Amino acid sequence: MKMLKMCMHPKVIAAMVAVAAGVWLVAPGWFAAALPILFLAICPLSMVVMMKMMMPGDAAKEDTADDSSEESLRERLRQLESQQAAVSEQLRTHRQPQG
Repeated sequence: MKMLKMCMHPKVIAAMVAVAAGVWLVAPGWFAAALPILFLAICPLSMVVMMKMMMPGDAAKEDTADDSSEESLRERLRQLESQQAAVSEQLRTHRQPQG
């Protein structure tokens, strides 16, 4: 039971239930044939979803990065420097003795 639980991601199960309901509404005659296929597809699709969730967020961006992204990186650096200055100011005012 524990092994089966690891293989089923809740989002994939919800999607499969939605697809099964759609098949039942659109083509009720195909429902009996589609149900076993949908059930068998839950495990591999869950594994794909879990692999995507475990990938770092920047890994996908690195694949699509090119020379035109230099300006966006510079803008991001400016934003981070601005945030750092704001946090430094907050820290300085927090450290001042109150009185």
